[in-house]
Amino acid sequence: MIIEFSFGNFRSFKTMETLSMLAANIVARDRALDESNTFAASDKLKLLHSKAIYGANASGKSNIVKAIFAFVQIVKNSVKNENTIKHHVQPFELNAANAEEPTYFQLMFMHQNVPYSYGFEVDKGVVVSEWLFGSPKGRVVSYFTREGNEVSVKNAFKSARPFVQLSKNDSIVGSSALFLTTLSALNNKVAKDIINTISEIVVLSNLKEPIFKYHLIESVGQESTKKRILALAKSADIDLVDLNIVEKDKSTFLQQFPEEVREMFKDINITELQSIRHQYADNGEITGKVVSDYDEWESEGTKKILALSPILMQVLSAGSTLIIDEFDSRLHPNLSEQIVSLFNHPSTNPKHAQLIFVTHNTSFLKPDKLRRDQICLVSKNRYGNSTLSTLVEFKGIRNDASYDKEIGKARMGLFLF
Repeated sequence: MIIEFSFGNFRSFKTMETLSMLAANIVARDRALDESNTFAASDKLKLLHSKAIYGANASGKSNIVKAIFAFVQIVKNSVKNENTIKHHVQPFELNAANAEEPTYFQLMFMHQNVPYSYGFEVDKGVVVSEWLFGSPKGRVVSYFTREGNEVSVKNAFKSARPFVQLSKNDSIVGSSALFLTTLSALNNKVAKDIINTISEIVVLSNLKEPIFKYHLIESVGQESTKKRILALAKSADIDLVDLNIVEKDKSTFLQQFPEEVREMFKDINITELQSIRHQYADNGEITGKVVSDYDEWESEGTKKILALSPILMQVLSAGSTLIIDEFDSRLHPNLSEQIVSLFNHPSTNPKHAQLIFVTHNTSFLKPDKLRRDQICLVSKNRYGNSTLSTLVEFKGIRNDASYDKEIGKARMGLFLF
């Protein structure tokens, strides 16, 4: 679970900013929110189950999501692909000095009930520095630090010492590869566990991509998973009775492609989804079922919630973190609220999964929906530099007020639309 994520010199963010999931020392008007929307990660650490990110168009909201995605991808793939950093990192270019400075990432997170801080700086596709700290016994200790290809391993990370010399061999630990990721690839247990924890962070930006429908079809093929998907659809007032997988007529389907493409797909089953609903008489009696093509019949909102459902179940089951850009695009506000409530309710989120979402939906700006520390505001100044803050930082916004109205009075309406 995430404690906080810091980043700087990335896209529209010139200076270092921190997206924090730490619960502030405040009291909500509805005291039930203090119980449901927060949780104790340890005796001294209280975290948030969810966080909403608001901002005007082009304020930099999506760049926060891109920063987290870049961090996760570099952690996962820097050893496999030497171009990973170059592909995902773009520094703030509207200032001449920043264009020549490294980009900074650091994640503070919980792993096996221990807080860790892991981060790195990168510049022009190369790792400039890297570090790992942890508090296994309540006291912060260093595991390793790196400057260029010089790695210093501390006593807390003795299992990594045999690999230090490797860091000086560019053919083994390349300048574009993270030391921690390299250790994981070499089966160091501590590194592997930490890399796996970071890799569980799910970042979504476009639910129209074919991969999400493929994942849905795969999930519908598992009866127990399909029942949970249909239950989630029912809770969202989607009147589906069932979802079926059927094979398409392959020969007809492949006719639309060139011959060389048909050859590639000749041994692959082509499947599609069908939606099934009840048919009713005028008196409300069920008279039969209607079977329809999923893509033709379902609205964009229904497709989005169904595409999300396997991912929601995966994240909630694992107690991991889900980050969504354009969260409420093509979703009714009530449906968005129901998804957020899955994370803010103990019965549906017993493992304390977290949701971070970019939204324009002002229905969350109510004191009975979210606490002030769950509302993040992004703005951009005249020089193109984005900054972020939370409602807690603004004086005069009471815990019993309608936040959207208070934001308007404080002339911060530019954050919302």
